[in-house]
Amino acid sequence: MDKYAVPRQTGSPLCQTMPRVGQEMDQGPSADLKKVTEKVTNAETDIARFQSTSKRVEDQVQFLTAEHEKIVARLEDQEGRARRNNIRVVGMAKGVESPSVKLFLETLITDSLRPKRLSKFFTVERAHRDPGPTSATGGPSEDNHRKNFQLQGQRCHPTSR
Repeated sequence: MDKYAVPRQTGSPLCQTMPRVGQEMDQGPSADLKKVTEKVTNAETDIARFQSTSKRVEDQVQFLTAEHEKIVARLEDQEGRARRNNIRVVGMAKGVESPSVKLFLETLITDSLRPKRLSKFFTVERAHRDPGPTSATGGPSEDNHRKNFQLQGQRCHPTSR
């Protein structure tokens, strides 16, 4: 006789299902427990996949942030160079350059180019009139003269320093 069988009322539905429940208990974990275990395993796999993806994304963000900082620094350098490469005419009186300093310099330089066919390749992007620093006498300062001489490749007289 089965160890889970009830001797009385052998025809009742409870008595018929009891041996089956007992056999399932003897066989090991139930189907529900297997489903829960499978769900937990899937969740752990998804979490591990998310963590590895998260790490890759974090590394990419750090790399792109560093690249962004390099590009910003390069852009600031280019802007600084663009400002330095502007043509500045020191000591030009206001109103001489009608209608603009840019057009005035373009005309002046292209008219002085020899041969004339080179003038079509020459354009001025930016030009500015700069009154320059003045000394107590109202003229350009000695420091300004020194800079101009040095730019032309000449040496300043020691007494002008």
